[in-house]
Amino acid sequence: MKRIALLLIALLGILLLIFLDRYQIVRWQEGRNFQLTKEAHLTQIRLQNALQSRINTTQYLASLISLHPDTDEEEFRSFAESLMEYNPSVRALQLADEDTQVVYVYPPKGNEITISEPMVLIEDPLRGTYVKKAIQEQRMTIQPPFKLRQGGIGMVARNPIFLSNRCIGLAIAVLDVPVLIEEAFYGVTESNYLLSLTDSEGNTFYHELPEDAPFVERTVSFADTEWKLRLAYKNYKAPPPSFSRLLILALGGGFLILLLFIIWFLRVRTQHLESEVARRLEELSRSETRFRIIANYTVDWEYWIDPEGKILYNSPSVTQISGYSKDSFPTGGDILDTLVHPEDKEKFQDHLQPREESALKKEEKLSFRILTKGGEVKWLGHYCQAVYNDEDQYVGRRASNRDITEQKQLEQRLEQTIEEKDILMKELNHRVKNNLIMINSLINLKEGSAGGTIDLSDITHQIDAIRIIHEKLYKSDSITHINFKDYVEELLSTIFSFYQFSVTIETNIAIETLTTRTSIPLGLIINEIATNTIKYGFKPQQSAHFSISMVQDSESQEYVLTISNNGYPFPEDIDLNNPNTLGLRLITLLVTQIDGTMDLQKSPNPVFTIRFPVKSSN
Repeated sequence: MKRIALLLIALLGILLLIFLDRYQIVRWQEGRNFQLTKEAHLTQIRLQNALQSRINTTQYLASLISLHPDTDEEEFRSFAESLMEYNPSVRALQLADEDTQVVYVYPPKGNEITISEPMVLIEDPLRGTYVKKAIQEQRMTIQPPFKLRQGGIGMVARNPIFLSNRCIGLAIAVLDVPVLIEEAFYGVTESNYLLSLTDSEGNTFYHELPEDAPFVERTVSFADTEWKLRLAYKNYKAPPPSFSRLLILALGGGFLILLLFIIWFLRVRTQHLESEVARRLEELSRSETRFRIIANYTVDWEYWIDPEGKILYNSPSVTQISGYSKDSFPTGGDILDTLVHPEDKEKFQDHLQPREESALKKEEKLSFRILTKGGEVKWLGHYCQAVYNDEDQYVGRRASNRDITEQKQLEQRLEQTIEEKDILMKELNHRVKNNLIMINSLINLKEGSAGGTIDLSDITHQIDAIRIIHEKLYKSDSITHINFKDYVEELLSTIFSFYQFSVTIETNIAIETLTTRTSIPLGLIINEIATNTIKYGFKPQQSAHFSISMVQDSESQEYVLTISNNGYPFPEDIDLNNPNTLGLRLITLLVTQIDGTMDLQKSPNPVFTIRFPVKSSN
């Protein structure tokens, strides 16, 4: 039997050795694959960055022409020379006119044919397709790599130049692909990998990989094209390292020897089991003592009662919290019932009501007051949960009580602080409102002392727009929101009260409340439009009407503010994108501040439509 056991152990060792050898080979191959994948990703990023950086030379050239359309040949050559000085892979830079005929080329050397026989690119069968695409799509196009007349492999980036939606030319860069790839891997002294590149038309233009070489493929995207990058190991047929495999053999043999030694050791060890069991029992007794010490000396008051109310455990901390000893409580009912403050009795009794079995298994939390033996009132944080044995039978309830008196006192002080803050904010809004009224009065005095030579009504109306908000906040229970409908009605009433004729005001404000952050810029916008209407909008001898509405778009969920009047049409020569008046510039700035957009119907009557997103109170 012993020989059979040893043979089985030896067989197990051999099987384990084979398994470890196969495992080592698999891990080695996985590591190579991971490293190849990682290197392919880095190569993709390097090559993509290098390509994007070099084709950006056309963007710089296009920017020059956009800013200075009358750039002459000498300026072009100077600018192209500065670009090519730090981009060796750029073979040549060209500039074509609006008819796509090449007009400037740099450098002259090597490009004599292009200079002497300038072609119209859009008519060329090889180049025309990419030129048309660049102009139609208004973006840079890349011509796949091809053999250059000067030797080597090149590619062409063509960037259309547009001015006021009209193509005024092309900025062209001829790139040397091998040099560009060398620049992408500048600083990499030696590589263990084979790199192959295929253009968007499926033509491999840079190195072919061996057919049996495993590779990782990545996509290099730039401008409007994509290249396929394939990376493989140079030594893709390399075998797994022999040292690790020999190490596995050594470990396997050592494992067999160790296993035989363990069998002998276990036999020797058997005679010590009885003494070991005795030692473990002693340690268990000491461990129980330690846990009891921890339970008895915890700061929180812990107790456990059975289903009949009998106290199974009551920690000594009860004396520190309540003043009563742990043995002075009745055995029936909850031991806390005799201590609960009269005002919290009902809350605590409700906590003791029978629960469904699913609710019993959940931890319950409660805070209430108790009366200590010395008559002191304390707050307790009470946590309790049903206790179940291994057979899922209910065996009572365990509770933990913590003295949270200081925490409750801190919460009361915090609530008082918050109340004082609200009072302070109301007082602040009241004082700001009064200060704005005083500023308005000073402006009116200044305007009166000028003898009517200056008109400061715009400023006073803007101050009124802000003052009314602070007045609303002072009278409101909220310090962050106001009744926007009431605000708009009061604001318009204040503005049109200065108009010499009666104005019919129509309001349709469907939005009840808004944040003050949104209400202030909206109030200033309404003020500017209403003030401008008073000055320039209304027609003499005609009843004046001013309408304002604000609703929420059911599809986009945006707020839509519409302001109109029945006065003169808005001047056609005024552009909202480039306003030449302070009022319109202010309105445009305020619309941008609330992330909104503005449309203007100029005739037959002016209608302002402002859309802005709904924002949370945060």
